[in-house]
Amino acid sequence: VRAYGPALFSATIPWGESSVLEASISALRHAGGDAHLLEPLADIDRPEDLAIWEEILRERELAATTPRISAVIPTLNEEELVASAIRNARAAGCEEVIVADGGSDDATRALARRASAIVLASARGRAAQMNAGAAAATGDVLVFLHADTTLPETAAADIHVSLADSQNSGGAFRFAAGDPDDSTDRLITRVGRARDSIFHLPYGDQALFLRASDFSDLGGFPDIPTMEDYAVSRALKRVGALARTDSSACTSTRAWRERGLVRATVVNMAVIAGYRLGVDPQRLARWRRLATVWRTW
Repeated sequence: VRAYGPALFSATIPWGESSVLEASISALRHAGGDAHLLEPLADIDRPEDLAIWEEILRERELAATTPRISAVIPTLNEEELVASAIRNARAAGCEEVIVADGGSDDATRALARRASAIVLASARGRAAQMNAGAAAATGDVLVFLHADTTLPETAAADIHVSLADSQNSGGAFRFAAGDPDDSTDRLITRVGRARDSIFHLPYGDQALFLRASDFSDLGGFPDIPTMEDYAVSRALKRVGALARTDSSACTSTRAWRERGLVRATVVNMAVIAGYRLGVDPQRLARWRRLATVWRTW
């Protein structure tokens, strides 16, 4: 103000006229400054303008009563995906994004901070990382999001609608994989949806969401090396229904392409079946690790 005040408050500015903004910007730039315009707001200085104020009040009341959503993203060496995952979560309506990192030795944490996420250092393991993220979250609703899974634009609205029904203990998005124009990715999508239909429980790549209070009551994810998301889904289903949104969360097909479509699908189904039959999760985790070193078909 000291530097540009004389130019901005000069008598040459046409005060009270429609050209005052244009003249003020011109005077500021002539004095060596620059202007950055904010979003224009409506004046409320006439009786007919009261409708604008009433709408502003309604929006504020709605914002105050709408549950806040915190996204928790567990990461381990996800420098290629973490920034886009954070941006997607925010664009989808998550007010808070927490990255729980399990000891990355690449730029994951630095990139996450640069993308304005809350970054936590956690013990390695998806269950431990997601529990750490949930403990730090301030939202009323938690959504657990893999770094390679993209939420739909309508995610926040879909979550609010699903959890507005008190009969629903939680929910997840429909499964989708990769590029819908790619025949292999379409097949993976069909397999993933069949998996959900057969076992009637969402998997982690469907972005599980639930109320933070319910997550606390459940005691968080069990401390097991695999199937932790499936275990929480089963626990939630004992409490109430698990909603499925009409919209889809789209997951990268990198795991299927790295391991081979048939092998990856067989291993996933075998691990689910083994867990339901009571096989030790430590053994199931070894099956998964074995699958990662198999050559693709």
